[in-house]
Amino acid sequence: MNFLYRSSNVLYLYIIFHNIPQLPKGCFLKGKLGEETTPSLGGTENKTTAGELAEQGINVNTIAPGFIKSDMTHVLSEEASQRLLSQIPMNRPGNPEDVANVVLFLVSDLAKYVTGQVVNVDGGMVM
Repeated sequence: MNFLYRSSNVLYLYIIFHNIPQLPKGCFLKGKLGEETTPSLGGTENKTTAGELAEQGINVNTIAPGFIKSDMTHVLSEEASQRLLSQIPMNRPGNPEDVANVVLFLVSDLAKYVTGQVVNVDGGMVM
């Protein structure tokens, strides 16, 4: 009997700001198989893929960053930025490191029993 345990991860990136006209669409990251991420990745596709791959030791999760300080959000007007900040209970934009820390957790052994989840990194914006 072979007890070799192989752990792998699939992480989707769910962009909640895909409808903001001021953001350059070319900045969006690519998801599974190079396709641009879509809202379905935050729901059914994430859970379906997680269910299909769980027996193979592959965890599938989605990261949903909120308003994160970056070159992409820097192009927003002051008015648009303030409107977004008013929706965030933590009253500040996130940093790229905030998202990176969640990625590190999800691909680590600390999350080996976490699959099919959407992790919002948004300061409470969509709770």
